[in-house]
Amino acid sequence: MNNVVLTAVSSSLAALAVSAAGCKKDGPPIESAAKSAAGTVDAPPSTARFEAVRSIVVPTGEVSGALALSPDGSLLVVGASDGLFHLVRTDGKAASVALRGHTEAVFEAAFSADGKVLATAGADNRLLIWDVPTRKLLRDVPAHDGDVKALAVSPDGKHVATGSVDDDVRVWSTASGKRTHTFKGHTMSVYTLLFAEDGKSLYSGARDATVRRWSLDNGESLGTSPKLPNSVIALAHVKAATLPELEDLPEDEDNEIDGDGDSEPEMGDEGGDGAGDVGDAAPEMPSKSAVAPSKDNGAPGALSAYVLAVGLGGQVSWLAPDSLKELAMREIGTSRLVDVAVGPDGSLAIGEQDGRIGVYHRDPTADGVVAEPDQLGRGNIEGLRLSPDGKTLYVATAQGVVAVSPSKPTELAVPALPALPSPGGGVWAMAASGGGGRERLAVVSRGRVALAEAPGWAVRVLPPFEVDASAVALSPDGSRVYVGLEDGAVFDAGDFEGTEFASTGGIPPADRPAIRNHYGQIRGLVTATGAKGPLLVSAGRDSRIMRVNPKRLLPPRSGEAPADDTADLADRENLSEHSSPVVTLAIDPTGTRIASAERDDVAVVRSLENGHILWTRLGRELLGMAFSPDGKTLGFIENDRSIELVNLDAYREGATEEEKKGRNRSFTGSTVDLVDFAFHPTLPLALTIDELGELRAWSLRDGASQAVTSAGKANPCCVRTLPSGLIATGALNPDGSLKLWRVIP
Repeated sequence: MNNVVLTAVSSSLAALAVSAAGCKKDGPPIESAAKSAAGTVDAPPSTARFEAVRSIVVPTGEVSGALALSPDGSLLVVGASDGLFHLVRTDGKAASVALRGHTEAVFEAAFSADGKVLATAGADNRLLIWDVPTRKLLRDVPAHDGDVKALAVSPDGKHVATGSVDDDVRVWSTASGKRTHTFKGHTMSVYTLLFAEDGKSLYSGARDATVRRWSLDNGESLGTSPKLPNSVIALAHVKAATLPELEDLPEDEDNEIDGDGDSEPEMGDEGGDGAGDVGDAAPEMPSKSAVAPSKDNGAPGALSAYVLAVGLGGQVSWLAPDSLKELAMREIGTSRLVDVAVGPDGSLAIGEQDGRIGVYHRDPTADGVVAEPDQLGRGNIEGLRLSPDGKTLYVATAQGVVAVSPSKPTELAVPALPALPSPGGGVWAMAASGGGGRERLAVVSRGRVALAEAPGWAVRVLPPFEVDASAVALSPDGSRVYVGLEDGAVFDAGDFEGTEFASTGGIPPADRPAIRNHYGQIRGLVTATGAKGPLLVSAGRDSRIMRVNPKRLLPPRSGEAPADDTADLADRENLSEHSSPVVTLAIDPTGTRIASAERDDVAVVRSLENGHILWTRLGRELLGMAFSPDGKTLGFIENDRSIELVNLDAYREGATEEEKKGRNRSFTGSTVDLVDFAFHPTLPLALTIDELGELRAWSLRDGASQAVTSAGKANPCCVRTLPSGLIATGALNPDGSLKLWRVIP
């Protein structure tokens, strides 16, 4: 463990701490005193360690879009958002088997032609190569600098190709895991790959609306398709009646790819195919008339080979396999297309994001059998696969995978697939509260709120709200749950035990009051027991900080009129002094002080009793904030990877010179960016979690690192403490996104 030195904050930094609203300039700090900035505490342990108490899966995850079927049709691979993927027997005679290797969502999976090798890839930028008979991991390859969205295995099984949001196409040796080729040419994310049937070339489709062909012999480009109407999200080999070539049509310069220009979309952890991660579908394109070929008479000589390119906006193009010239195009569907599966007879199953499935003849002009979303009733499509005999269509949605008949996509096939376990979701926000054996946690995971309570820590997930949750808080005694939504509303979600809404299945009734405190996403939600009663404070993307009396969120009693949100500012007050979105919020245990920091490097501590500003910091980006258990010290992390402790009592009016000593102290030692901060409730330790998921304890006496452990590498978000000394961390982790720890001195 690294030793670090506790240092005084420089006077030049303190000079920046000037009030944003008429607050007096702070006096220069004095060299830190020997006392801990967190108040009177026992001497810290010289060494310590973290003990893992419990790893809890929050079951709010989703099937993420990785879907592969073994060549003999006996084994289905299904990827999930928690990094696990499941091997499912299609005969339904055995439970699924989960394999762990990825730390984030699995986006792609592909079998070799003999079914003995499986390749998987996803949001952790890695390519994993597995031996199917033994279920052993053969290769773990750091493949790209961004999410891997495309994957293909060569016909001979000797190579695996990957495509990524970093725009590259790369080819790897299955045997050694070493890179053999890098193909550059796409200007946007690569979403799909397809090896030529002879294995000598590779096709790639991307968000730049082109298909490219690459030589595996000399590494050269073999051609590029004309710009297609939309991002190419799937490629497949098909055979159809011979198509005459279309004459070239002039480009429409006004058309924008995907309907949102050429800018790259924000890519999340949550993901699936590239189709699910880009902008809105393009506006309707000027139609190229598909050439009507002669009707397929079933004679082998009447068929020719093509590469089928599926476009995001609902266009399907038949391309010449050598020149990549577009020979026919058909508009299919009413929403964004997600995937295509080809049957042994050349039939095409095409899935749309909104849940619509169409099964079409190989003839590009033929009508299909279409199942509408309301008929399927299973949510957005994530992926499709057709069995080798063409009799079963496997449909992946966010909720799981089902087998249906291609001729009647609304009817389940027999035998049914075994049910998949609920995937775990990542923790995006967390609140901790309670005591005396009733310690409780509330987390936000994928827009849902989940609750857990000591000692068993079983998880209960609340039903989905009409708008995704973005923040959660518990009353100081842990008895009530408050939720902040993406649309800026705050509401009381009921008692923690769930008895209040038992008659409605846990869903708040329509007349449940919700106060629209903000004009955008709630970014922070905190509670405290103030001198005048309970406090609930919210911070939003709109830069506002609002105080609300929690009683206003309860339904009116019989005979009472509903509360008027525009009246009684004593119960609802704007505390904001910020001009940009608030990024972190904290309230002291006594409910007398509120601390907040905004995106544009301004932080403020103000009194909740009279609104006066007590402390201000300008010019530095502050992230996680927390008050010490006695409420006298504010701790936070800065964007230079340092931790700072501010003795707020030293800033009060009338403070003596002796009291002003050691106003601010900081220490460093982290080599990566820190994500969140907390004080240990019983030991003189500061706790941090960094972007690599390391949970670390720091001595408040000298800043030395006391203990460190891995709490989850994927999207670590927060660290919270409970009165008993338990520490809770959140991340996206296959073995449990919510983890509990204890420090052992």
